Amino acid sequence: MSVTDAEDEGALDAALDLARGVLALESYEQPRLCHARLAERLRVQYEIDYRNVGACGVDEVVVGHARGYNAMMHRHIAAQHGAVVEATAREVGCLREG
Repeated sequence: MSVTDAEDEGALDAALDLARGVLALESYEQPRLCHARLAERLRVQYEIDYRNVGACGVDEVVVGHARGYNAMMHRHIAAQHGAVVEATAREVGCLREG
């Protein structure tokens, strides 16, 4: 599967989740302590599921899917809640000012 196909598949998966009323984001980064805090805060305050999809290894297909999925989800989340993902990530220490 090409990266473009993976991104398209990710966007389609996001659209299907949105149609079911599911808000979620995919992360393929090595989990850090702040990710657990971020996942909890997003779930409790905004009903956004934060999924680590890179636990079994990361390749360009995993990254492409997450990019396509998250692009669609970020637009929908921002329209519904504003810039809560970035603000919450900064509050829990996942993003630094700069």
